[in-house]
Amino acid sequence: MTGIAERTTGWRIRVKGLVQGVGFRPHVWRIAHEENLSGSV
Repeated sequence: MTGIAERTTGWRIRVKGLVQGVGFRPHVWRIAHEENLSGSV
């Protein structure tokens, strides 16, 4: 051990509403991928 603590921060974001046929999920995935984020959409 190096004595340096690692800290992991996480967020849970929930979007509710009618988002049919507008490409919302692929759009969010693309932005997350560009920012090197991981998770599920």
